[in-house]
Amino acid sequence: MRYTAILFCLFLLMHSTASAQTDTIPYGTVKNMPTFYEQLKRQLTYPMAWGNSPTKDFDRWRAEARNILTECMQNLTPAPQSYDMETVDTESRNGYKAHKIRFNVSAWCRIPAYLLVPDGEGPFPAIVVLHDHGAHFSIGKEKMIRPFHVAPETLADADDWAERCYDGRYVGDYFAARGYAVLSIDALFWGERGRKEGVDYDGQQALASNFLQMGSSWGAFIHMDDVRSAEFLASLPFVDKERVGCLGFSMGAYRSWMLSALTDCVKASASICWMNTTDSLMTPNNNQNKGGSAYAMLIP
Repeated sequence: MRYTAILFCLFLLMHSTASAQTDTIPYGTVKNMPTFYEQLKRQLTYPMAWGNSPTKDFDRWRAEARNILTECMQNLTPAPQSYDMETVDTESRNGYKAHKIRFNVSAWCRIPAYLLVPDGEGPFPAIVVLHDHGAHFSIGKEKMIRPFHVAPETLADADDWAERCYDGRYVGDYFAARGYAVLSIDALFWGERGRKEGVDYDGQQALASNFLQMGSSWGAFIHMDDVRSAEFLASLPFVDKERVGCLGFSMGAYRSWMLSALTDCVKASASICWMNTTDSLMTPNNNQNKGGSAYAMLIP
């Protein structure tokens, strides 16, 4: 009898514990989002956004908002003492010349780039063309400007990307043939600025976490490289400094509007195929929940 009573008490205890567990959520995340993500989102009131800010003069608001943005982007790379551009190779094309160049994009980094210059005297209007993400890292600037004097597999890779994504057209070459000076660089992790060991999708997350540990962010680093490259383009003697713009696709579109927000040397920006809101990106079914790629477009 006593043994039966003990078993019965254990059954009641187990039953009550199971019932208690069903009254709470037995997990903390769903589809890589915290279960309380809606509460977190409601705390984001964006007090400095245009329309929310008490500042109603646009130019003053832009300066104030830019200060907040650059504070969020710390620890920033210092500007170069000089760009020290060198031309590595040149190819004549229909109405313009394609140059492979190197220049100091910061005090820490000297990078390769493609620079297209129309035939004639100038000064020319100019465009910084910003490549996409595409989870395709073997090429970067070559997505925007047709490469030359490269390995056959690099040219084939670029031609295939242009055919599949841009109707067979290199956007940078299109503008150069119509009288624009054009610059394109590799974002860090793409093309000639890839990983020594070879890049892969998961490497993005590791790179981003190392940036965060050092008080910076991968996204902020990309943005500052874009700012320095735009300022470099505007400094060239054959460029009309009052007619410098930027254009990008997908991640490049995000880079384009961030670039126009961060520097006054850019007078116009075109963002193609990346029109979204922060609120809609922060949902369980959004592509950013895949992880790594999101870090290229996030700052603290």
